[in-house]
Amino acid sequence: MSHNGAKAKTKSERREAPRWDPEVIEGGTAIAPAARASEHPAQSPEPEDGAQLLNDISAALKRFVWFPEARAYDLLSVYVLYTHVYDSFDFAPRVAFWSPAPGMGKSTALRVLQPMVRKGLRYSVATAASVFRRMDVDHPTLMLDELDKVMKRGMDPTLNGILNEGHLRGGAIPRVNPENGKVEEFDPFGPVLFGYKDVSLPPDLEERTLRINMQKPPRVGLFEKFKSKRHTGALIKIGARAHTWAKNNTESLIDWEPKIPTGIDNRFADNWLPLLAVAEAAGGDWPKYIARAASWIEAHRSGSDNELHILTDPLAVFDRKGADWLLSKTLVKEMNKNEEWPWGEQNGGEGLNVYSLARKLKKFDIKPKVEKGRRKQRGYWRKDFEAAAKRYGVLPVISTERRGATGAVGATPTEGGDGRG
Repeated sequence: MSHNGAKAKTKSERREAPRWDPEVIEGGTAIAPAARASEHPAQSPEPEDGAQLLNDISAALKRFVWFPEARAYDLLSVYVLYTHVYDSFDFAPRVAFWSPAPGMGKSTALRVLQPMVRKGLRYSVATAASVFRRMDVDHPTLMLDELDKVMKRGMDPTLNGILNEGHLRGGAIPRVNPENGKVEEFDPFGPVLFGYKDVSLPPDLEERTLRINMQKPPRVGLFEKFKSKRHTGALIKIGARAHTWAKNNTESLIDWEPKIPTGIDNRFADNWLPLLAVAEAAGGDWPKYIARAASWIEAHRSGSDNELHILTDPLAVFDRKGADWLLSKTLVKEMNKNEEWPWGEQNGGEGLNVYSLARKLKKFDIKPKVEKGRRKQRGYWRKDFEAAAKRYGVLPVISTERRGATGAVGATPTEGGDGRG
């Protein structure tokens, strides 16, 4: 007997109705039905402050997960809120956590995000059939852990198709019903997050994905260990607030036309449109935060033209300073201090240095040179960046007004027009 006179539950009954054990569905793990982040039935009577909500999501992520780049927190905070209003948009960008080796926090990141996103459904082992059926039924936020295991066996064409078709509203996965022989179509549209390591994504999926690179933390004590039974309740409350915010903003976001950061276009812009719109609707400093995250991630997108910002951003520095030659340390300083560029976030927030800049430029055949009269101090010529930018088809249009009087090719090397470094 319990203290209130009710019959106590047996050990087996307690095991059948756990307070917080994950529900296993077709090989996947979902939040238990009584407290599933996807449902979020409790809503605040007052409208949610979107900017404060995003601040709280970011704080929750920083409490339990360490990312080498601060922009990852901005991206994921907005993505959590986006999952609750995904149906307002035509595109569903994918977010990936990549690391070169295990043990760098990919699974933890997914576990922390799951209670906050809309209908978080996490699989560590999934079949294509189970995925597209779940997506068709209630369009959860699909969370695939260890996708590399599937990819190393040979990426399932159906699963790859689901991840690609689900990026754009209106896509369909056709299947023949064995009972009646009729073709049925399944709708895979919806948000997706996944973790993988030590492999490359298929090019079509790569284009639809916003990738966060994971690393081992440089020291202990940077974050708190996440424990589901202790911490999930607080995260569910954040998810409930996101659900409330969505109720008040879903309709207005349908026609929202956000400002796209310069240099992001085509399919890459499609990925960011929903996130930029959500950040603008939330307000505060979040439009600025997500724009910086977009510039950062696209500037480092492997194998894309956006990787070539290492050529075009220095050209902008040369032309802003009206110079044809700059000391390495000056070029680095100017690149790091521009908040719209990703360089200040490099090296764990320390920014570029002369050595890391030289390594990045080596593959473009651009090397620092010692110039006479500079006491063996190394620097870069503008013409080397211009030649490389022409070779790769990314030479920006620079006005003569921006170039300044000392900007003519072949002029005496200057530092900002006055010879100072």
